[in-house]
Amino acid sequence: VEEADLVEEVARMIGFDKVPETMLRGGVPARELERGFHWWRRLRPFLLGCGLSEATNHTLTGDAALERLRGPDAAEVGPLSEDEIAALVPNAAAVTAAGATYGPVRVQNPMAPDRDTLRPTLMAGLLDSVSLNLRNGAESVRFFELGRAYFPRIFEAPDPSRLPALERRTLGIAMAGLREARSWDGSNVHLDFFALKGIAGEILAYCGVEHYAVEPFGHPILHPGRAARLRLADRRGRPSTELAVLGEVHPAVAERFDLRERTLLLELDVDALAAVATADRTYADISRYPAINRDLAVVVATSTPAADVLRLVRQGGGKLLRAVSVFDIY
Repeated sequence: VEEADLVEEVARMIGFDKVPETMLRGGVPARELERGFHWWRRLRPFLLGCGLSEATNHTLTGDAALERLRGPDAAEVGPLSEDEIAALVPNAAAVTAAGATYGPVRVQNPMAPDRDTLRPTLMAGLLDSVSLNLRNGAESVRFFELGRAYFPRIFEAPDPSRLPALERRTLGIAMAGLREARSWDGSNVHLDFFALKGIAGEILAYCGVEHYAVEPFGHPILHPGRAARLRLADRRGRPSTELAVLGEVHPAVAERFDLRERTLLLELDVDALAAVATADRTYADISRYPAINRDLAVVVATSTPAADVLRLVRQGGGKLLRAVSVFDIY
């Protein structure tokens, strides 16, 4: 018996109609949204405005579905190992820092043998969605998915205050097919890596992230030379935290998913993006002096990324530099 039970018994004997009514004082405090959820919610209408369609795939998957994400040169067979999963996901270091591993989270009582694992990546589901639409006649497919990826936590002792799995908010984008509707004049341009990179840049601009770097990166299921990773950078362009991986799906992997068009894929850690995102915009007066454009020609090795050249220009440009871009290759 608790105090509330005794109060209720006294009130029942006296009569509930004789208990005076007292209105609550003050207003209901506003609920503060967690940063990750706030930007999670804001990204959805923005991505729709970018011309993407939302896909919703099943959170539960199986080893057979994930095995198709194995690199084409891998010698392993069977379920993906922890190292293979770690190589797939962006910002893998954050998973370890949060006390989790890359081993898949298994369901103890699965309803189907192919739905016994919580997905560690959105890639397989998105590639299946692209394949299904292309096989049913779609000429241009542009999907995004805002979902969660799951990684098992490591506990030395049971901790009821923490979830058994790290649930990371993740954004996935998959595109394939024509850039624009088919035209009679034959100018049918297909989507390429730079279309996907442009969308990634728009996402960062929308989130108020000005300084970032896109650099070549080897990824297990992406085409060599057509893959990159997106990293935060300081004002001088020096990269730090990894946010996303993006690129063209390797032909051998595309064949496993029955992809009949060149397919672009991106996966981004929304929680890491939300940690640096801002809706604040600083107003700057328009300069009373006209802008001056400088045309600089530099000779570099063909293996030198354009991002390295731009980073050096920003480092030496000083306070008067406003924008840098590559406009020609000769």
